[in-house]
Amino acid sequence: MSTIPKTRTTQILAVMNVVAWLAFTGYAINLGGIVTSYAVSWFNPSASKNMYLQLNKHELEQYSFV
Repeated sequence: MSTIPKTRTTQILAVMNVVAWLAFTGYAINLGGIVTSYAVSWFNPSASKNMYLQLNKHELEQYSFV
């Protein structure tokens, strides 16, 4: 069985695939942190002032459309 040498384009695409998966994993972890802190603040209103990434849901809760 002979091995076919990879072209430069194939190697670049393989590296880009790895970088894309690393970025996707990082964004998925970030989103998980945001969703978790939002869920905690939903059940614990005092936690809405100090959420992950300095998000502040408390101001939104105080604002009323009615």
